[in-house]
Amino acid sequence: MPLEPTPPEELQSPDGQPLINPDVYYKRIIYPQENGVLGIICPSPECQSLDILIEMDVPEGAPYAIVDVEDIPTDRTYRNAWTFEED
Repeated sequence: MPLEPTPPEELQSPDGQPLINPDVYYKRIIYPQENGVLGIICPSPECQSLDILIEMDVPEGAPYAIVDVEDIPTDRTYRNAWTFEED
């Protein structure tokens, strides 16, 4: 069963303040790994910057793209066949 992001209304403090940055939380960083499998980085709810994740987790010099969570297929049957094409 695929994991779905927690709805924003469930990620609010008791006073209604957001606990997430939706500009980050609903994005994914994709990049081609050395083994040929597409790497997908999913920000945690506490993450406030994709730049920090890119610096820490994408191999230096590797091409990457930031995509919406909806652009990632939920059917993982052919997960190892997913590809990355640099723009």
